[in-house]
Amino acid sequence: MNVFVTGASGFVGGHLCRYINECGHNIFVSKSDILHTESLLAELKSNEWDACIHLAAISSYLQCQENPSLAFQVNLAGTAHLLELIGRLGKEVHFIFASTAQVYRAKDNAAHLVFKEDSLVGPQTVYGKSKLYSEEVIRKA
Repeated sequence: MNVFVTGASGFVGGHLCRYINECGHNIFVSKSDILHTESLLAELKSNEWDACIHLAAISSYLQCQENPSLAFQVNLAGTAHLLELIGRLGKEVHFIFASTAQVYRAKDNAAHLVFKEDSLVGPQTVYGKSKLYSEEVIRKA
């Protein structure tokens, strides 16, 4: 399988790319800004790939809280932008999106939180909200 990866330079991306490579798959790492149409579209067009793993995001709690506009621009608008560009290619691909447990509603004073897919959502942070809204964009794409 050929895999296109955004956010490969982050903590999860680095480990995931090594794992994908060890499994014998080809990796195409995006070096483009997720919001830069020309360079991102050129990367998407320049390689034959079957799956896109989208990890690019501003994930720092502090950075998201201090600059919510930037967090929503990169995390939410960036996801929508990537989906739009993939749609322009007109091909069926697998799309994997890394969200966060921060989309779920945390119970007060819970020492240990366990979330399931059917747990109630209710993000308390800018990061959690940007990821939840991104999930909605993906569902509607």
